[in-house]
Amino acid sequence: MATVQKRGQKWPYSGTNVSMAAVATVQKRGQKWRVQIRRHGHALSKSFHRKADADEWAREAEHSIDKEIDPSTKRISRKDTFASLIDLHIDDLHGVGKPLRRSKEHTLERLKRELGDTALANLTRERLVMYGRQHAKHGAGPATLAVDISFIGTVLRHAAAVHGIPVNTQAVDLARVALRRLGLVGAPAERERRPTEAELERPTRTIEVTNRKDPRKKDGNNRPRC
Repeated sequence: MATVQKRGQKWPYSGTNVSMAAVATVQKRGQKWRVQIRRHGHALSKSFHRKADADEWAREAEHSIDKEIDPSTKRISRKDTFASLIDLHIDDLHGVGKPLRRSKEHTLERLKRELGDTALANLTRERLVMYGRQHAKHGAGPATLAVDISFIGTVLRHAAAVHGIPVNTQAVDLARVALRRLGLVGAPAERERRPTEAELERPTRTIEVTNRKDPRKKDGNNRPRC
């Protein structure tokens, strides 16, 4: 029997009739409800603002699996958000023994806070360009924005390639071009540092090099032979 879980408490899931092989949980995390399903080789997860939406998605996903239909190939509804794809990406990597590096983990968590509530249908070129403008206005440099756009593209391409989810990956490429033309995305600027007075006064070793002229020219080529 599947279960619904909230803050350590569990109770039977009153959705579709499923066998003991079905393991579906709905758990409150912060302000959202996260669904996790593991059944017959399928490992799915999504986050929702309302528990009713989480329950509905869990029922539909289990129903699809029972009918031997890959639930990840379903059309994306407006209830699905970018945060759900980030969670899916992280779960998939952990499932194959590839945990995130700390820097990537922090970036994805920040993207969830700043873009996670955006419905996938609204994750367009315009929305990403607006995100870049706003983030730059609050102090983000070109290198930081370049990393953000790169990870957004990584998450979307992962969803499309691994799960067949029809997301707009081209929007990321166009947004990157637009932000680059606006000067908001790029490589980190090379840092220049002037030497301190102490470094300038520090004695340096000099090497004198004898510059002999062409042997065919006599002028200046009067170095004594040993």
